[in-house]
Amino acid sequence: MSARAQAPWPGQPGNPVGYAAYGALGTTPWPGGGFTSGTAGNPTIYDGYVFTGAQSISGSYIEFIHCDFNSGAGGVSVRGDHITFVGSRFQSNSVANFNVQSTGSIVTFFYDSFTPLTSLYASPPGAAWPSAGAGQNTTTQTINVNSIDGNSGYQYGVNIISGGPVTIDHCDIWGFGNAVVFYSTTAQMVLTNSWIHDSANASAQGYHTDGPGYLNGGAGPSNVVVRGNTIAAIGNTNGLAFQAATSGYNNMQIQYNYFSGFGYTVAPGNPGATHFSNSTVFANVFGTDLESYYGPLYRSSFPTGINTVWACNTLAFAAGTNWTDGDGWTPTSAINGQYWVPTSGISSATDNNGNTICPSLAPSSIAFKQQAKNAASSAQAIQLKNAGSATITISSISLQTGTQFAISSNTCGSSLGVGASCSVAVTFTPTAIGIASDNLQIFDNAPAPSSPQSIPLIGLGSAGSGTAPNPPTGLAAAVN
Repeated sequence: MSARAQAPWPGQPGNPVGYAAYGALGTTPWPGGGFTSGTAGNPTIYDGYVFTGAQSISGSYIEFIHCDFNSGAGGVSVRGDHITFVGSRFQSNSVANFNVQSTGSIVTFFYDSFTPLTSLYASPPGAAWPSAGAGQNTTTQTINVNSIDGNSGYQYGVNIISGGPVTIDHCDIWGFGNAVVFYSTTAQMVLTNSWIHDSANASAQGYHTDGPGYLNGGAGPSNVVVRGNTIAAIGNTNGLAFQAATSGYNNMQIQYNYFSGFGYTVAPGNPGATHFSNSTVFANVFGTDLESYYGPLYRSSFPTGINTVWACNTLAFAAGTNWTDGDGWTPTSAINGQYWVPTSGISSATDNNGNTICPSLAPSSIAFKQQAKNAASSAQAIQLKNAGSATITISSISLQTGTQFAISSNTCGSSLGVGASCSVAVTFTPTAIGIASDNLQIFDNAPAPSSPQSIPLIGLGSAGSGTAPNPPTGLAAAVN
């Protein structure tokens, strides 16, 4: 088995995230005025602007590229549809509210950063991956050491209170009380290949410090993908925070993430006695880089719902670890690479319920930063490895829609022996300007409903070399 399902993880060298991984921010002051809608395949593009103060964005088919949103004590409210942010930064000091709030539909954040005001923090104090450095043997938040001053951050990073679908890919989120909040929606929500780290000090504002999740009681969200992220911080609540709900939590795909720290590191659903349904907690890694205040798993919320599986999750022991969590569990080097199972022992040489089928995918998603319209990209490959102890049987590999993405090569046959690997390569040929997405689907004998493994694909179609030009000053013009 593999201690790490994918490498490098988001935030590590070789897998940079946020605006800096996309390109330099623009420096042109926004002259003011509203935003004009574009059309499908011909969006209005705002490139390189600096926005000062709270912003309300409405309209349709609008892209913001290389933009810097300095919201002060406010935030950015996204109310329209087909709104895309690429390689941009959102700065906020909204201590009791949101950095970004979305009520729009088909909203995409692609290589964006969500940060405190740069006048307060130019970079996080614990910038070493995953957060505050390996071997951090404490649960105490210390300002400017492993957390930022809670008076200098914001409460909600991305607050999704309605609407959707919403996609957050290759983003950098730090300085939060709650990193990403999914409210009671059934629209598809996707959080992939992002780095969530360095939370705000909880004491100043009385924050809960959570990663992605939902904590508001009543009906929780459904149809959520949290895949291939680094989610690691010193905090008092949950890294994966699907806890307080009385219904919902159907089709929740928690896969290929690296979790470390927080209060309970993972809280996978708690609506009454049903928890998640038709869902997977699959191929994630729990690291000991950061101590969990209570323990790795909120056990009372172990996913016991109908057609839900906990499988192929593993442990990664970090050198220098020396702690015992609030549940009395002490990690040792012997756990490295073992299975992470929902028992009082946490680690085990055998997988939960005796599962022996563990496909491992790297990377866990594919992004094409920018590709000229009607031109094929270079291929990017996914490697499928058999990290379990039994043969993987592959029935088919295909694209969910296949309209702008294509499989260019496939070395995987009908089976994959223990320890063996194969690869599938994908290209992107955008037929229009704007964001496109698809899923590469691998149908195999992994424990249901983990099959098919659905690898998100995302790409940005552009007008040609470089980004599209700005609209005229003070106006918004559709760009071909």
